[in-house]
Amino acid sequence: MQRTEISLSKTKVILLSLASVMFMVTGLYMLFLDANESGRYPAWYLNVIGFVSLLFGSIGFIFSLKKLFSKKMGLIIDSEGIEGNGDALDIKIPWSDVSHFTIYQVKSTRMACIHVYDTDKYLNKMTGWKRRLSKMNINLCGTPFSVNATALTINFNELYSLLQQYHTEYLKKEQ
Repeated sequence: MQRTEISLSKTKVILLSLASVMFMVTGLYMLFLDANESGRYPAWYLNVIGFVSLLFGSIGFIFSLKKLFSKKMGLIIDSEGIEGNGDALDIKIPWSDVSHFTIYQVKSTRMACIHVYDTDKYLNKMTGWKRRLSKMNINLCGTPFSVNATALTINFNELYSLLQQYHTEYLKKEQ
């Protein structure tokens, strides 16, 4: 099979940026909201929720800006393996390391989980926040690697089908 390059959807990335800004604005509003105005919740509660909202919004905004100005492809799938431009999936995973795929869903967002034979091999190469993020991903879907089509110019069903086709093609060659 030939190389498949899937680019990032600038429109989707801009929408993700706007959603992040909304989280930041909401967080700031809650931080500066007078407890007497809300009446329902104590000030410390509003401050905690506001801080968390501001933090997640800021992180999302930074990542979306990074993606918006990135010249790299969102995902590259070829006869050798999978290479992504994501948070944890920014390395090439050879097909020989991939055991299988599963689907993990959070509300309406589906992710293709890429299961590898030796997760420690990849975790040992990671440091800092990437390692922590990958460990959280292991707790959620059993593998450090997942891909969703949210910011890509492809829908999830096409993405999952492509991954399976390339993996099946690799397995046929190996027999």
